[in-house]
Amino acid sequence: MTLTADFSQLKDDRRESPERPATVTVASEGGEDFVIEAQLRTRGHFRLDKANCSFPPLRLNLKKKQAEGTEFEGQDKLKIVSVCRPNRDSYEQLVLNE
Repeated sequence: MTLTADFSQLKDDRRESPERPATVTVASEGGEDFVIEAQLRTRGHFRLDKANCSFPPLRLNLKKKQAEGTEFEGQDKLKIVSVCRPNRDSYEQLVLNE
């Protein structure tokens, strides 16, 4: 799976984020790629603060009809979380605290 979007713009969306265009590309067993149009926006509270996470968590809103026949069939809105502060052991504890 490949997620394509303007991540530099999303990284700056921290409050009342609009949905931004994105595409999800999924390879099939036959080698054909399926491209699903989607929308991305930031979400959350604690991780949305730049002081806590360098990259905000995201919500992926898929186009259901385009997802038919892929691993995403029947899915609509998916939450995506990345590492808050790579290479900082103290931040690993935050996930446990949440």
